[in-house]
Order: sequence, then structure tokens, then C-alpha cells
Amino acid sequence: MANYEIDILVNGKPIRQFRYKGDYFIEGRKGSNFELRFTNNTWKRVEVVPSVDGLDVIDGEECGTNSSGYVVSGRDSITIPGWRLDNDTVAEFIFKDKKKSYASRSGKGTANVGAIGFMVFEEKQYAYVPPIVINPSPPWIPYPYPWDNPWLPRPYGIWSGSSAGSVRTTTSDTNIPINLNKKEQEKYCLKMMMLLLQKQWPSRRQRHSVPRM
Repeated sequence: MANYEIDILVNGKPIRQFRYKGDYFIEGRKGSNFELRFTNNTWKRVEVVPSVDGLDVIDGEECGTNSSGYVVSGRDSITIPGWRLDNDTVAEFIFKDKKKSYASRSGKGTANVGAIGFMVFEEKQYAYVPPIVINPSPPWIPYPYPWDNPWLPRPYGIWSGSSAGSVRTTTSDTNIPINLNKKEQEKYCLKMMMLLLQKQWPSRRQRHSVPRM
């Protein structure tokens, strides 16, 4: 099944079409009324611009890419009974001689008399982009390394005094130097962390030791 189907209706029924050298021909009997039916077999919405005798059926002007058309939804069809005169009135399509055709009487010429055409424009599809939701997170505050980092154990108590090269704490009688470089500070912090862990979680041998009688 083709994406689009075009039928010429006479008395509400499609008439036979004959193909010859890539074009389709129909038998138009003089004085017979006809209608145009366009069927959209796709799921996309399209705009169809039908023309008769080379003229747009909506405004009667020469048909082109900027001409007005009809919007046809996916899996739908539309039947056009005649020339659009206004929003409520149409003039029937009738098979006539060239000299009596609408194009000839309106001064548009007879070069395209007898030609019925449809231009189809597919609706532009836009890719769906889901909205980006940014979850607010608490601000990260950098701490000076390493003494003000809350995740590192603090091996000192409240500073009670200081001298040129050392300070004295209230929890120990040992002077803790503050003029260490970065590598020495890391080594010192690691040592103090191990000491704190040993106090909180004693070794397996200490936990299971049983005093001898």
C-alpha cells in the first residue's frame, strides 16, 4: 500500500486510472461532475495542495510551493468537492472543453487544462528532549589540609599556647610540631588514625583473651 492514495470520484465512486509512460490518465466525460479524494496512509500529519488545470483549488491562483492547502491527519482522508469560493461555498468540478474551463475563463491560460495534481508536505518532526532536572546538593566547602578536615581524626585538644616551633595541647605532654610539610602531615595523620582505631577496635587476640587462673 502506498503512503498516499489519490482518487477521482464520479457519483461518489472512484473511476479507473490508466498508467502510461509514468503518468496516470482517466476518462473524463463532458459535463460530468467529479470530486478529489486524498488518503494519507501514514501516521504523519501532512499538508496537501491539490490543483486542477494547474490552479490551486482554494484560491484559484497558479499552484506552487507557497499555495494554500489542506491539513490531513495520519490515517485519514479528505474529499474535495470543488473550487473554494469562500468558507461556506464551493463550485463543483466539471469536465469541460478547454475554452470553457475555469482556467481559460479566468485568464490563466489553457496550457495545464486537464491536469490534476497534488503536492504533499510532511509535517516537520521535532526530536523530544526530556527536561533536565538538577537536584540541588549541599555546597562543598573545601577545608584547609589537613587540620580543619572534619573527616580526619583530630589528634589534638584545645590549643593552650604556642611557641615559635611548637604548641602544647591539654590532652598530651608531647609537643606537636606545626611546621611540617605536606608529606609529613599525611604521615602524622595516618599514624594518629591508626592509634585511634586500635583504641576503638582492639585486635582479635585482645577481644578473645581469657585471663588465666
